[in-house]
Amino acid sequence: MAFTTKITSYAGDLTGLDATNALRVAVDHTLGVVKKANPMVLSQFSHAVRVELTLGTGYNLRDNNVFDVVKVERMSRIAQPVSPETIYQVQDSASIYYAQEYSPAYTIDFESNLRIFPDTSATKKAVIYVIFDSNGKTVDDNAETIKDNAYNLYGVNYSILVEKFPDIWKDYVILHASELLLLEKMVDFSKKLPTDLDADTTLFDQIADVALSITYTFPSADYQDALDKAKSLMDSTGSIGGDGTVLSAQQWLEDEDEDMVRSTLEAVQAELGRAGAILGEFNAEINAKVTQKSQVLQEFQANIQKKMGLYDKIIQKLSTDYQWVASQIQLVQAKKQEFIQAQGGGGMSDNPEEGQI
Repeated sequence: MAFTTKITSYAGDLTGLDATNALRVAVDHTLGVVKKANPMVLSQFSHAVRVELTLGTGYNLRDNNVFDVVKVERMSRIAQPVSPETIYQVQDSASIYYAQEYSPAYTIDFESNLRIFPDTSATKKAVIYVIFDSNGKTVDDNAETIKDNAYNLYGVNYSILVEKFPDIWKDYVILHASELLLLEKMVDFSKKLPTDLDADTTLFDQIADVALSITYTFPSADYQDALDKAKSLMDSTGSIGGDGTVLSAQQWLEDEDEDMVRSTLEAVQAELGRAGAILGEFNAEINAKVTQKSQVLQEFQANIQKKMGLYDKIIQKLSTDYQWVASQIQLVQAKKQEFIQAQGGGGMSDNPEEGQI
């Protein structure tokens, strides 16, 4: 079973996540945890770099992707670590720190060079037990291996056939890689929520805009003509709309002509009816347009409610996913603590033969 397959049991779907980088970072983190929690097991991760030539200015740890130096031997004798400040004293035969054949020493200077004193040679060989960091390893996801890479030392190529990463600590690598990927998902939520909503506003844009204003043209000329004629028939003595001089109802009343009064009032009623009909048609047109706008507005509001419902579902889904990720992070962190408590029970030894940190 691949590393990433096991990670999915904790972190879920890994699509879009950088699982390769998470595994690499988890390897370095695991080495740091081992060094802090149980340094006695560091030797299980170490590889013996054999020095069979003059080391000279040193073996650069940074350039060779060395995470830590576990132990240094020169001619089968343990070399004692000394501070870089004493680099000249270990070479001074008059100093109490002078390194001799039977009491070799090594130091790591401020440029990350490991130097051995007395220096090595073809006949004065040394072994540096190092732990390579993730840049000096190959993590094979499918094969579930974490192997040290081949390296070149003074023109000689060395291949590493045996894996130097205990299986038990691969479980911790999986846990930490899972935590990193869960945290990556958590960070994505801060981007995903506004991105999803912003992207989804196109759904709102798909709803046609509603113009609430109503355009109309009032037939004022015809309406005013009817009112003017009605008024003139009632009390005017002038012509009505160019129809010639017509006597009004008021004049017929003065002449006491009942038939003409009645006829004139009927004409007035007809003109007022014409004005009312014009106004009625106009009101009917306005009401029809208002009804049409109301239907459009109701449809618009219904579409808005649909989109709001969709937004609610998106937010609920993101909320559910967020809660799951948060709970998984707590679960993984708890398992990491349990693992360290179970595997980190070792301590430092006073016996130099058992390794140095």
